[in-house]
Amino acid sequence: MMDSLLFEASVRATVLGVAAGVLLTLFRVRSAEVRHLVWTIVLGVAIALPFVGLFGSSVRPAVLQVSLPEEVATRVAMVPVATVAESFAWLPLVYALVCGLLLLRVLVGLAMAWNLSRRAAVFAPGVRMSEELRAPVTFGSTVLLPASAERWSAETMAAVLRHEGEHCVRGDFYILLAAKIYRAVFWLNPLAWFLHARLAELAEQICDNAAVREDRDCAGYAELLVQFASKPQLATECGVAMARMSAVGRRVERLLDAAFEPAQRMGRGAKLRLVALALPLCVLCLAASVGWAAAAGAESDNSSMIAVVESKGYSAVAHSYDLDDVAKARQAQKKAGTTIVWYAKDGKEYMSSDPALIAQVRKAMAPQAELGKMQEKLTFGAKLPELNGELAKLTAKLKALQASEVAKVEDLARMQESLSEMQAKLAEAHSRIGETHEAFARQQAELAKKQEEMGRKAIADLEAMMERLAKDNKLKLVR
Repeated sequence: MMDSLLFEASVRATVLGVAAGVLLTLFRVRSAEVRHLVWTIVLGVAIALPFVGLFGSSVRPAVLQVSLPEEVATRVAMVPVATVAESFAWLPLVYALVCGLLLLRVLVGLAMAWNLSRRAAVFAPGVRMSEELRAPVTFGSTVLLPASAERWSAETMAAVLRHEGEHCVRGDFYILLAAKIYRAVFWLNPLAWFLHARLAELAEQICDNAAVREDRDCAGYAELLVQFASKPQLATECGVAMARMSAVGRRVERLLDAAFEPAQRMGRGAKLRLVALALPLCVLCLAASVGWAAAAGAESDNSSMIAVVESKGYSAVAHSYDLDDVAKARQAQKKAGTTIVWYAKDGKEYMSSDPALIAQVRKAMAPQAELGKMQEKLTFGAKLPELNGELAKLTAKLKALQASEVAKVEDLARMQESLSEMQAKLAEAHSRIGETHEAFARQQAELAKKQEEMGRKAIADLEAMMERLAKDNKLKLVR
């Protein structure tokens, strides 16, 4: 269930992210603060989706089933021992391993940054200095400066404190930390990586605006960024560094652009209005997640499967089951070491190796299996021997005439006439084949209808019998 919950949350978050990106593009939003706020909202909803889905999965709508639905899925099949679920059982382990490593990286970065901040000397309220740093870093609500900051000019110190102070006021450290955790959990989703990179880039643009808004010395500030980025950086995974070599190029180009004008700070009222506009879409996305999880939980609780499981495969009749049910049935058969009847209903699973019961279940499945074979034969085994043979002969003669080399005009005329006759016969043969295929399609539809009706009766009869046996303790309760 957890893997489907994460997958659904990932898909819904991606849809929300794409919608946000399209809207920002359509409305040509250029403000870094507006874009940062929009992507922060997307991140918040993306983080909330798994928890909302988990809550929704515990909600069970009242469902009264007096008969099987029209779209009852009846399966009669033999499958190899290595089922899909068994073949890919290692995938969740790999996903969890990568997720654990990424989360460990975040935790180690937090511990390193916290130790660095604790060892740093107090320089001013909310500002500390450390001999271990070569460039400014923000950790939480604290600005960490290198020890060389004591020799900076007043202009440099003011620009750095305006930049890092803006990070502290905006809470960029905590937003990026949340983005890192989301990226670690949903590392397979490109949106998770995009959100972290985009939020970090926009946060730096906003803080660059704050740094040059007063003195407008863009060239001097750009030179300062290059100096900090070129110095060795201490590996602080969870610190917000003032400049990193990987991103400083775009920031310098932006600052030195002749059309660059530092934007004014976005007011609280404007932010609230933007949040109010985005709120309906977010609520809709969260509500849809709750509804999906509740429906999935209800469907899971009302699932049913009856199967005869052998060492080479299984024959099953059910109205809803998934690969987990198949894997559990196969595991029970391997443990028993013999053919078993497997029955799963409302979260409970039973099994029996009684030969008489196995024969009874197989007998109930037999008519359905026969219809399934007939349907498969109509789909894949219709050779149309007469028409196909005639078609092959006509095609061979046509190729022979086309390959012949005759110089006489009379022969060429007769050849052309023969070609026309054969083309007419080919068209007639194709028409007959089409009519026959239509008849087969009608037969197939009739068989499918019969199979559905028979499947309903088989399921109802088998379920009634299995429920009675379970109540009489004639079936072994597995879990």
